[in-house]
Amino acid sequence: MAVEYAEGLYFYQSDIEEFLKTKAAAATMVEYMMQTMGMTMDDIDRFYVCGAFGTHISKEAGVTIGLYPDIDREKIISPGNTSLTGARKMLLCREKKKKTEEILENMEYIQFGAVEDFLHLMTAAMAVPHTDYQRYPSVIKELEKRGRYHT
Repeated sequence: MAVEYAEGLYFYQSDIEEFLKTKAAAATMVEYMMQTMGMTMDDIDRFYVCGAFGTHISKEAGVTIGLYPDIDREKIISPGNTSLTGARKMLLCREKKKKTEEILENMEYIQFGAVEDFLHLMTAAMAVPHTDYQRYPSVIKELEKRGRYHT
């Protein structure tokens, strides 16, 4: 079964399922890393969304579906596809290369597949925006305004 979004562009059920898994994994990884560091969204000054998700999804849509955290939209920064720009800067500037190496030395690798409750947390995040509506107060407020959510 498929839905034709535009002429010749079809979305299949499997596409939607994969998207939900991807958004749930991304949101869960951010949540887990912040919990590990003892941080909350109130501690966040800027939230960078790079690559395709940062380029092609509006901030409001990203929050509404639970891909981005429900924070002040001005804190969500979408610089686009930054990998090539970063690589170029690192190759052309020794100071940036040195800073990158320092960051890499201090990074801690997390094997999310080995995190005890990761799949449980990810399953909760597969709902739109999340099974815990309290994490998305602006989305709930908008749904209430539209008469689509009742407490």
